[in-house]
Amino acid sequence: MTYVIPQFAELYSSLSVPLPAPTRILLAVSSTLRRNLILIVPLAVGAAVALRIWLGTAGGRTWVDQFKLNSPLLGNLWTMFSMAQLSRTLATLLQGGTPLLAALQVARDASGNVVIGRSIDSAMTQVREGRPLSDSLEQTRHFPDLAVEMVRVGEQTGALPEMLNHVADYYDEDVNIRSAVLLSWIEPVILIFVAVFIAFILISLYLPTFSISGAVAG
Repeated sequence: MTYVIPQFAELYSSLSVPLPAPTRILLAVSSTLRRNLILIVPLAVGAAVALRIWLGTAGGRTWVDQFKLNSPLLGNLWTMFSMAQLSRTLATLLQGGTPLLAALQVARDASGNVVIGRSIDSAMTQVREGRPLSDSLEQTRHFPDLAVEMVRVGEQTGALPEMLNHVADYYDEDVNIRSAVLLSWIEPVILIFVAVFIAFILISLYLPTFSISGAVAG
């Protein structure tokens, strides 16, 4: 866009041939990029640095984690991934004899999501007040119904660590399946996008040759 296409632009300007609309659009974009390259590069680097700094703040991390959970395609996948990590860590700690509140405090950081971590904080407060873990997690509205019900069954049967391991196994398998399906869709979409982009450039660059051929034939 900043070197090859300008060479074609010089060639077309020397031929004094009317250019098709796609070619004019491509040359205009290329010319704009080339003229403003000295501004675009510093702005892009500055934006990347500013974004990096913002993501390091509490507000930035919260916004990103909330966006992950609410995104239309990946939100459910992120939720299941966090549930698998949280359940596996909590089950391991409980099986090792760690008290529930201490285990929740450690597992909170293993969820990998600030929003879910805050929900666990809220659940810990309710557990301290004597409420069951399943009811406390349900009140946060960030935990899937299946996970809450399995935790409730584990509490009622006295097999909470085992049920948490089942939850982790279920979501681990579901994440793997959904990830494979998602990748199977992403690959052809990327290929189609690249093909359309390259085809537009090639067609835009070679359309004027037909005009030149017509002018010569005329």
